[in-house]
Amino acid sequence: MAGKSDRIYRINSQEKLLPKAFINWMDNRMPRYIIYESGKRKGTCTGCGKTSEFTKLKYNQSVTCPACRKRAVAKTEKRIDGKKASRKFVYIQKINNGIMARFIERIYTFHATREIDKECYESLRAAVEKGRRQYWYEKRFCYGERDYNRWGENNVKWNVRAENSPVVRIAGYGGWSYRYEDIGDPPVYTKNQKGIMADSMLRFLPGQGKELIDQINDRNRYRATISGFLDVYEKFHQYPCLEALYKCGMKKVVEDFIYKPKLNLKKKEHQPHKILGISKELFRGLREEKEVTQDYLIKCIGLHSVTGNVPLILKIAQKMESREIELFFEQIHMPIKKTLRYLEKLERGEKITYMDYIRMASDAGSDMTSEFVLFPRDLEEAHDAMIEVRDETKRRRQREEAKKMDSDIEKVYKKIQKRFSYEDETYMMRPAKSNVEIVMEGQKQHICVGYGGYAKKMIAGESYILFLRKKSEPDKPYYTVEVSPDYDIIQRHGKYNKEGDEKQEIDAFLEKFREEVGHVKVGYAS
Repeated sequence: MAGKSDRIYRINSQEKLLPKAFINWMDNRMPRYIIYESGKRKGTCTGCGKTSEFTKLKYNQSVTCPACRKRAVAKTEKRIDGKKASRKFVYIQKINNGIMARFIERIYTFHATREIDKECYESLRAAVEKGRRQYWYEKRFCYGERDYNRWGENNVKWNVRAENSPVVRIAGYGGWSYRYEDIGDPPVYTKNQKGIMADSMLRFLPGQGKELIDQINDRNRYRATISGFLDVYEKFHQYPCLEALYKCGMKKVVEDFIYKPKLNLKKKEHQPHKILGISKELFRGLREEKEVTQDYLIKCIGLHSVTGNVPLILKIAQKMESREIELFFEQIHMPIKKTLRYLEKLERGEKITYMDYIRMASDAGSDMTSEFVLFPRDLEEAHDAMIEVRDETKRRRQREEAKKMDSDIEKVYKKIQKRFSYEDETYMMRPAKSNVEIVMEGQKQHICVGYGGYAKKMIAGESYILFLRKKSEPDKPYYTVEVSPDYDIIQRHGKYNKEGDEKQEIDAFLEKFREEVGHVKVGYAS
């Protein structure tokens, strides 16, 4: 995608040299060692670089450097030679119309000569351009020329909220391999913060939005606290109207929206009630509430579309869940006060049953303006009746669909009727005459024979469906049998796939059928 490639290049080409002040700041936070020759008392501090005389030096002992007065760990020249120490930091730099957070790894390589090789390595970045979403980028390594040592978009994406994200993807022999890099919570360089904030919407918030950023981080979406700043920076530039909501007391709404946006805010409005798309009266009522969350506000907005009674809106929002409000008042448009009175009589478990009943009644095309339908006297009885209506509707559709294969099954029936019909003094058995008959058998017996796969097998001559009945009740389903063209009993089941004491009689009947009609000499069917 040209657009994506252009964005990756546009952002990452704005990389600037790391300032000396930032490098010194990192060095002051790197592990400090006193490197000494075994058995000697002179050691060199890796922090200040000064060599000092010590009373005593012991390997891995914690001592204070006399020159810089910092604590350090004693290491011998022999043991520290070739060892590495590293730590990650975050440097935020300005880019055109936004910021870029760069994850810098400071790496020390120690030598027996007491010299230290110092380098910076960067494999991860996050960038936010004002008015756009944040993107994360990873350093790509590939043995071909095209992608070697270039920046690519992080495929896992920080904003999927996955634990320990982001992920750094590293190329290995034979293709891509994945290394999960736990970046932890690297410290952020703040000495350039004044310039960053001066060009940000966050400068208009109390304390430059620190309280809000801390609240986002407290929700533990990510491990690195820099993510809270990036989320707030992103959303405040996408939705400048958040500033007005935050300053008028809707702090929890703003926090919820930044964490997981659900509201449809009017970006270009400046007055809080217009931003939310509600009346001034409802907004005043909301401001009197102790703490308004995004979910609570969504319930009020939904109710506001069906009634202008603010006290009633607030009362319902406090007592009812969003799914109840959406079903009863936004979808079905039920009378509010009567619905509230009816719900107050129900226990919690009955409310779930009531929601299920209303949903089924609406789907079945019932008269949803009738109080007899909306507020049944016996909820359990009405619910059971509606289940039967729903199931019968489903069965009717299945039978209508089954008719498409009826003519093919009728041809099969005429062909095999004599070969697969049989009766004795107690039982009788015959092939299915139509696909509708097969489907109805499955519906009445509550077995899987009603599905189209059996009809297709019968049409293809792979197996046949036979109905086994008591002669005293020839039209009442009893057992359903699937038989091969060679008279092998593939399966036979009673209602609900259950079998009782009659099993032996049924098997004996099927055995006689196979012997007398199919001329098969075998034991009892299994």
